[in-house]
Amino acid sequence: MTGPVLYVEDDDDDSMLTLSYLNNLGLGSRVELTRNGIEALDYLSRALRGEAALPALILADIKMPKMNGLELLERVRANNLLNGIPFMVLTSSRDERDRSKAGRLGADSYLQKPTNKAGFDELAAQILGFLEKARAG
Repeated sequence: MTGPVLYVEDDDDDSMLTLSYLNNLGLGSRVELTRNGIEALDYLSRALRGEAALPALILADIKMPKMNGLELLERVRANNLLNGIPFMVLTSSRDERDRSKAGRLGADSYLQKPTNKAGFDELAAQILGFLEKARAG
């Protein structure tokens, strides 16, 4: 993996559960956690200045304070230096408008937040797939 997974999640319980699962996959030390889109943009700005590693993947919730995940996705896709980073939306939202907007804005994947082992296995498979592509490409 060339860079970390930038994980953008404001809910402590969700982030702890997902980070625990990613840790079990051996990815825990390669995850940068931010709490909203503003913090994620700050991290990405530091990465562009060479002060942090550019992420190999962005994994973001939709419903967050300050700047939501769809606004973050739009900003990332509008930046020529960032728009090639795979972007996964991971959300509890079942609103088809969110899914549709994420697709229009250029999300590479849209997953419901896992609630069981099968859901976490699907999340892991997608994350590992994106990281393999990043490594190969």
